[in-house]
Amino acid sequence: MGCGLFERRRVRVLLVGPATAGKEAIVETFGLEEVVTAKAVPLWCPEFALKVHVGGNVELITCDLDNLDCLGVTVSQFLSICGPVDAVVSVIDCANPACIADSHLQLTSLLCSAELSGAPCLVFADRQNMPQAMPAWQIAEEFCCHMSGRPWSVQGLSDKQPKGVFLGVEWLVDSCSRRRDAPAPTCRSARRRWKQLEQRSLGALKQLVMGVDRAASSCIQSCS
Repeated sequence: MGCGLFERRRVRVLLVGPATAGKEAIVETFGLEEVVTAKAVPLWCPEFALKVHVGGNVELITCDLDNLDCLGVTVSQFLSICGPVDAVVSVIDCANPACIADSHLQLTSLLCSAELSGAPCLVFADRQNMPQAMPAWQIAEEFCCHMSGRPWSVQGLSDKQPKGVFLGVEWLVDSCSRRRDAPAPTCRSARRRWKQLEQRSLGALKQLVMGVDRAASSCIQSCS
């Protein structure tokens, strides 16, 4: 299957998520044939490199953004190296509260950039087979997807079950096609929507982090 979904038009997709989110498994499911390691971002940080996975009419750009701030790389600098992007895919390990918090922060930073204004966003809520995993519908609420002013979808995934990946990719391709035919929103309305999204997302992120801290404190007390 893999690349056949992208035969209608070439699509450039940015795949992000913490290093522990399992992006490699998603890339394998896409079925892309060739992997090209791009130049480091910035050039003096070889450990922070883009990878471009190529196959058919799709380019899948992957990178770990965990140390973006520590390396002194801004989101705008990162996106300028990536080049034009049609859509964003975020992978989340929903059984890991820390991974959820990191994914939320990364995705909010990316989607608030002017370069990705209006780009469709697909969230893969992975590890749904785990009993402690946050359900996909709750991920959509925590991430304020309905406030993003863009096409969005949260697709639940389970280990070793590729069906959810294919369903998400089909939605992504359709959304990219519709976006290319639709008129672009005005800059003023887009900025207003993103300001609201940023405020809501930061508030939700604080609550999520506080919940993680409370859970950790309870665990320490019970263990002691």
